[in-house]
Amino acid sequence: MNIAEIIGRNIDKARQEKEISHQELAQILGVTRQTVSKYIKGEQAIDSEKLFKLAAFFNKPFDYFIEENEDEVLRVMFRADFPDDNFTDELRAVIQDRLQKQWEVLSLAGQDMISFLPPQYKLKLSGKKNLTDKEKEEIERVALEQRQQVLDNCGHQDIYECFEAFGIQVIAQPFHNSNIFGLSGYSDEHGAFIIINDDDIIPEERKIFTLIHEYGHLVFHREEYGNNAGSHFTARSDPREKMADHFAGCFLAPRYQVQHWYKRIGNRATLTDLIEFKKELGISLQALVMTLKNYGFFDSSQVSRFYKIINSRGGKKKEPNPISAIEKNKTYYILVRNLFMSDAISTGRIAELLGISMKDARKQASSWMEEFET
Repeated sequence: MNIAEIIGRNIDKARQEKEISHQELAQILGVTRQTVSKYIKGEQAIDSEKLFKLAAFFNKPFDYFIEENEDEVLRVMFRADFPDDNFTDELRAVIQDRLQKQWEVLSLAGQDMISFLPPQYKLKLSGKKNLTDKEKEEIERVALEQRQQVLDNCGHQDIYECFEAFGIQVIAQPFHNSNIFGLSGYSDEHGAFIIINDDDIIPEERKIFTLIHEYGHLVFHREEYGNNAGSHFTARSDPREKMADHFAGCFLAPRYQVQHWYKRIGNRATLTDLIEFKKELGISLQALVMTLKNYGFFDSSQVSRFYKIINSRGGKKKEPNPISAIEKNKTYYILVRNLFMSDAISTGRIAELLGISMKDARKQASSWMEEFET
């Protein structure tokens, strides 16, 4: 059962409980009775704004409409400094709407046959405030192992495409809230996914780091994912957050590459050296400095000195010499295009799935048709 069918079934259940007709429901939503019928049959996905209207009207939580049953719910963990303030119902609805569209497109394209979850590792922590050397060593080993699995057979694709080719659904979605960088989750039916906050204000290095950080949570902490978006890690001092950060640093800046670079510059790194290297790796400058410390190339005084320089140049709020933005959601975009060209979806559905106006959807459809005709 796909997500549109699940929502349709739950809408109909709530409708029958309150003894509301299809016509009355149509008036509440501002759509036709035929559209309501399509919602209920799962033939057409309902957008999050209308689903919120139903949740308010029926006095039910938003989750009521998206849960298949008590055993099959969306498991989500997200990271944020102040989740209670930032992870609002509106943002949750935006994310759920985007996931719904993702899974609908995969279903229509016949690519939802297999639900993929990455390997799972168990690492027992000592419980100390900071990770021990042995714990860091094991996290680094797993990071290198996963880097090899995800990237080695990927060719020259970008890192987002590499993860999608590996089986992780990577979704870029503006949150319009720079306090939350991303989230990860999975369900038994749909597999694992990572959603990146694609707000323009967030540098690309931060987005890449978030991708790997969330992947670290998926491989190390999957048993701790709750059955709703209230299950999360909030404190950066939490050892599990430190695990995911160390995993991301080792994944993006593997020790062998760092050793070669450090030897090449004569073991005397300048800020210019660091900036050039971080652009080469696709890692943020602060994350690179911390990874160099974890590897033993920098001591605490060097870290403090570079952080002071970075912060004096506005590095706390923006990335020095950021890399260019990478195009995302390419696989999703291609699937939508192919569905249209095979007459599986209409121009109106293009607008809904891509979040664009009907005018732009028509232009896009015309462009696709011209490309296929040449």
